[in-house]
Amino acid sequence: MIRANLNGIKKVKAKLRANSTYARIANVAVKEIKKTIVSGNSPVKGKGRYQRYSPSYLDAIDAGYGAVGRYGKKPLPVNLVLSGKMINSLAFSISGGRILIEFTDKKAEYHDLLGAGKSKVLRRMLPTRNGEKLSARITKEIKAEITIVKNLLIRLGNTA
Repeated sequence: MIRANLNGIKKVKAKLRANSTYARIANVAVKEIKKTIVSGNSPVKGKGRYQRYSPSYLDAIDAGYGAVGRYGKKPLPVNLVLSGKMINSLAFSISGGRILIEFTDKKAEYHDLLGAGKSKVLRRMLPTRNGEKLSARITKEIKAEITIVKNLLIRLGNTA
């Protein structure tokens, strides 16, 4: 779960519906988080590439066993995508000038917080612990979108 305080936009948000402004920023965050995970990297700053799959999971991939075979899973990159259900459950909500980003699929909790598989491997997908942040690349993309939105709001404020 990620929380972002966007109160700096409040000064001029009367020109646009606040929720659509926040949704624009949240959509960039969700898109960048998904893109990072699918590439095999953690979106959490300092976590880097995901740990390789276990030998037994790699054997299941090679044998085309069960869901792994049905969805044509590849051994690399380690991207936490099998059917796409978990990654596509990444969603946002907006309330009181804050954006909340979280996975709605329960499997995400195992990968991100509890540990997946017999060895309980953590593959961090969201910065939910004290001191954790999104990677510098994702943070840069979000800040760039905030700047675009602020400039748009300022321009609309000057033309009204």
